[in-house]
Amino acid sequence: LQVATVDAEIYHYGWVRPPYLMQNKKRAFHTIHWGSEKANQHYDTLEEEFDYGPLDRLPEFEGTHPLVMQDRIEQMDWQDQLQYSGKPDPRRQLHKHERLKNRLLTWIEQKLLNGKYIGGTGNYILLDK
Repeated sequence: LQVATVDAEIYHYGWVRPPYLMQNKKRAFHTIHWGSEKANQHYDTLEEEFDYGPLDRLPEFEGTHPLVMQDRIEQMDWQDQLQYSGKPDPRRQLHKHERLKNRLLTWIEQKLLNGKYIGGTGNYILLDK
């Protein structure tokens, strides 16, 4: 695959869903990868709604959202289901970005490597500018 660097922002809103829909999305994803039986065993032990955890541990987006997202943002009516600060529920599994290994790697990539990823995929050829 040959790719070129472009000056563009990519916004990913795949995790911007009400907690019950996010849990359904994760269950469907794991059903594909693990099979129905294993996914159902796993999710039958979890809460019905996804726990995003304390949001103050994530960087706050300060830009502007694409126009195509305005209706979705205006219809957001599940703010009261989110945890904006405090400690995470100790019964909840840590999300990937909360694990020490990933927090350390992210810090190194952002602070020491100027945003370059450690161990990024190399399945492409970057074309000259």
